[in-house]
Amino acid sequence: MLGGALALLLIAGAPEMPFRHACAVVAVNALSAVAMVVLAFTEVVGLTGLGIAFLCIGAAVVAVFAALEFIGLRRAGY
Repeated sequence: MLGGALALLLIAGAPEMPFRHACAVVAVNALSAVAMVVLAFTEVVGLTGLGIAFLCIGAAVVAVFAALEFIGLRRAGY
């Protein structure tokens, strides 16, 4: 999480974000959302009901961000 936040900070500091970086952010967010759902419903980590709910809510939030980012890319003409 901290590594991703640092990468976003470095990308956001650029005067213009390169298309491939923007695509990477969208892809990583989408993969993160899927990974959280998979993690919530497999026995990789023993989660309580609250832990499963927390991961599912987090996945939904990240998926919404990925969708909004994708829409932004499309509107930018990419």
